[in-house]
Amino acid sequence: MAEAKKVPNVPTWAISYDDIDRVNSEINMIDMKGKNYAMVPERVTAFRKLFPTGFIRTQVLANDGTTVLMQATAGFYREDNSEAILATGLAQEIRGKGMVNGTSHIENCETSAVGRALGMIGLGLNGGGICSAEELVNAVVSQKQMDEDFAKAKKDIEARKLAELDAKKPVKKDAPAAVETADSLPI
Repeated sequence: MAEAKKVPNVPTWAISYDDIDRVNSEINMIDMKGKNYAMVPERVTAFRKLFPTGFIRTQVLANDGTTVLMQATAGFYREDNSEAILATGLAQEIRGKGMVNGTSHIENCETSAVGRALGMIGLGLNGGGICSAEELVNAVVSQKQMDEDFAKAKKDIEARKLAELDAKKPVKKDAPAAVETADSLPI
């Protein structure tokens, strides 16, 4: 029997697709709009199974009090204690947009960034996408809020335009009111 060839430049810490597939098979998925999505805690658990001494770091890149932008970095320590970065993920949230962001937009942003970084590693992608279940719910809620805001704004504009038109109509004093009869209606 031939001896297995050693693949050059493949470090001993490398994980295989089978390793990722194994932990993904243990992730509880949520069906949303016909696709499966993993929640961030499920992705974190899978990451910890693959990299028990791994790290997940977050950093606020921008925060103007309304909008926050965060980056999450996931990696592990090699045998020589140097860091190996596996993936990063970015997320942005706006304070007050949606129910969660009314009180916790920074925390929500951090969770989304972590979920995206772990998704870039391949964790929790069983038939879904990079975004987590939480992100998808937030997107759906935000879209619904935007639709409601748009409908309200449209209604307000229409009402204002009608009021402007009514204000511009010349009013003839002492003019008899027009009365339509069956003979005056178009056939």
